[in-house]
Amino acid sequence: MPLLSLLLPAMWLVTDERTDALLDAALARLPRGSGIIFRHYHLPPAERSARLEHIRVLARRFGHLLVLAGTERDARRAGVDGTYGAPARLMHRAFNQHHKFRSCRAKDNSYVTRLTPDSDDATLHLPSPPGRGRGRGSVAAGSASRPAGYTPLPTSPLKGGGAGDAVKRHRAPGRRAGLLRLATAHSPQEMSAALRAGADAILLSPVFATRSHPGAAVLGAVRWRLLAARSPVPVIALGGVDPHRARTCGLTRWAAIDGLS
Repeated sequence: MPLLSLLLPAMWLVTDERTDALLDAALARLPRGSGIIFRHYHLPPAERSARLEHIRVLARRFGHLLVLAGTERDARRAGVDGTYGAPARLMHRAFNQHHKFRSCRAKDNSYVTRLTPDSDDATLHLPSPPGRGRGRGSVAAGSASRPAGYTPLPTSPLKGGGAGDAVKRHRAPGRRAGLLRLATAHSPQEMSAALRAGADAILLSPVFATRSHPGAAVLGAVRWRLLAARSPVPVIALGGVDPHRARTCGLTRWAAIDGLS
């Protein structure tokens, strides 16, 4: 696993219209070295840019890593640490020069993503969704025994600067300016798509029921951990997670919208 992934924050705050009034105070309360995902889709472009710049200044002040929901071009112009979005939106040309993926269906109807032999994990074999195949599948050597979020993460102040500085000091091969790529996923298929897109980490959701999507199907803590344990990149839990649930369910990396505000 690239060192860039080892430096990912353990705790992430996802911005949203519902919590915007509390955002400044929330950034001040977060542990130094936390992650911020700036969305604010509700704002017009000019207002969104101004709000992003304000949050960027606060993130630097408190040593947080700031990721923008948008393109890599937008992220570079804004001076943030990375991009966030669905796999299809992530630019992956540079990544694929160093890591080649091949995805297919296994006999048990699960999804397999194979990496080149020089990778630490040779195969990502994700269990099929309920009702699709009965095989138990297999995982790469060295990854099956890892619990969800197996990489130790810094939760105390980082030496020599904040989380963004640490990430930029450890750039992935072929990655200009060291931008971090966070991909969203809701299923094994989307996780494989995120890997093919060159994601450094995956936000897998929803773990639990959320106020924004009442009645929607959820993964549950057990299935989330099974999927996360089989990923060669860090997986961040999203959806109905708060500090109490993160502790009781053993979610090493997690993100929240209103659970941290």
